[in-house]
Amino acid sequence: MAAQEREAAAQVVRAAGSNTDGTDSSSSGGGGGILILIILLIIVLGIGFVVYTSYIPEEGDPLYDVLGEE
Repeated sequence: MAAQEREAAAQVVRAAGSNTDGTDSSSSGGGGGILILIILLIIVLGIGFVVYTSYIPEEGDPLYDVLGEE
C-alpha cells in the first residue's frame, strides 16, 4: 500500500514538472540570447583593447588630445 502511494506521489511530481507536450519546463528558456550578447561583448572589448594598446598617438591625429603622449 505504501509503495503504491509513493508511486502515485512520484507521478504527480513528474506531471507537475512537465509541459503538456511532455518536455521538461526547466529545459525551455531564453538563455541563448544572453549567451550571444556576452560573447559579443567579450569580442568587442577584446578588439577595443588591441586597438587601444597598439595605437601610437602622434601630433595631428584626431585622438592625440584624448590619448595624449606616452
